[in-house]
Amino acid sequence: MDLETGKLNALKFLTKQYIENVWISTSIHLVVLGWLFSSEQIHLLIKEELFIQIGLTCILLLLECFRWFINSPIYRRIRFLEMEVSKKTSTELADAYTIKSYRFICSELFISLLTVFAITFIWLYPYL
Repeated sequence: MDLETGKLNALKFLTKQYIENVWISTSIHLVVLGWLFSSEQIHLLIKEELFIQIGLTCILLLLECFRWFINSPIYRRIRFLEMEVSKKTSTELADAYTIKSYRFICSELFISLLTVFAITFIWLYPYL
């Protein structure tokens, strides 16, 4: 296996890994939102305890930081490998196995908005 084939395989693998991470992150955030909306016990605790609000906010922020810590280097490496593959082999192959910038921005923005929505719900629910 030559170097260009190895880079193309690495690009395929990283793209697949990034997409899996996005699906996992989205599903975790949706499960957390569903849990926040459906659990009556959580609603009572959020209304009565400030520490519960702070704790849930910290947990969500830690999940968000962890997600950025994992996904950002993968995306940077994908962009680097895409440039290398397009220089050495072909632009079509690089385009086929990469993540477009708008997809990256949309997926990251969607997951971040889910987090912001959950935190907003946690802090505004006692006043509803």
